[in-house]
Amino acid sequence: MNIDYNRPFSDWLSISHSISQSPEHEVLAFLGKLTKFDYKDYGRGVEAYLCESGSIRITLSNESKNLSISGAILSLVRASGAMNEFVMILGSAPYNITRLDAAIDIPIAGQITLSQIRQLYPSGKAKISGRDRQLMYVINPSENNTETGTVYFQTRAYKGYQRLRAYDKANELLLKKGIEIPPTTRYELSVARGASLRDLVDPTNILFHYLPVELIRPPKGMVVQAWKPQQRVEYDESVTIYRTDYEELKRVIESHPALQSILERSSSVNGGPDLLMRFIQQRLSKNGVAMQRS
Repeated sequence: MNIDYNRPFSDWLSISHSISQSPEHEVLAFLGKLTKFDYKDYGRGVEAYLCESGSIRITLSNESKNLSISGAILSLVRASGAMNEFVMILGSAPYNITRLDAAIDIPIAGQITLSQIRQLYPSGKAKISGRDRQLMYVINPSENNTETGTVYFQTRAYKGYQRLRAYDKANELLLKKGIEIPPTTRYELSVARGASLRDLVDPTNILFHYLPVELIRPPKGMVVQAWKPQQRVEYDESVTIYRTDYEELKRVIESHPALQSILERSSSVNGGPDLLMRFIQQRLSKNGVAMQRS
């Protein structure tokens, strides 16, 4: 497992658009070129596209459609070299980022980091965004009976817009997946308001805007510019999109990853395409009869 130390990256994105202008299908078509997804409908306006390493969850509300994209999927986009194209799709309509996780990996053992944080904040409180935060430690088992795990810079009762944690990434991977990596501490900031797609591409400014300077400073040679939150967009559903029902259906059929997966699977089975065609014709026929009865 390759780790790009001392370089900030985005590890989660939740972004919303108005229902009528959501680029959901374009996003799914783009990501479907990078990996194969399985579809799952959770009901009540929640559906997901799952792959081996990550997921995309789509949630429908009264005024918007929210896409939550895991860090593993974002990593695939970065590795493909197509982040700019991805961002153009996401930004093709007015949007609000409802969650952005910005992270940085440091080549320091987690138990050393935890010890340093205890010494740095003997009162158990740290100041973030001008306010004191109560620290919460969650300790994991580790080798040699040393103390390691995660430090949360807020308690479970915290309801604010910025969440910060520092944790032993090497210990986490070993416990969860049995993967061994060099000693690594990860600092991860989750911002629920104010982030932009520019921050998705390069979260350096937003990350160090909120990280306490006494906790971690930018690595040598890294340029950090002043950061300001983006204003929230109010969605206007009165805006007319000139797209016919036929065009919309064609767009969904052409870009839907679940349908593409079914087509590929049917082609790999002897007689599969004929079976799929008969099934579709039967379903269309049943739907037509049901519509006539209604």
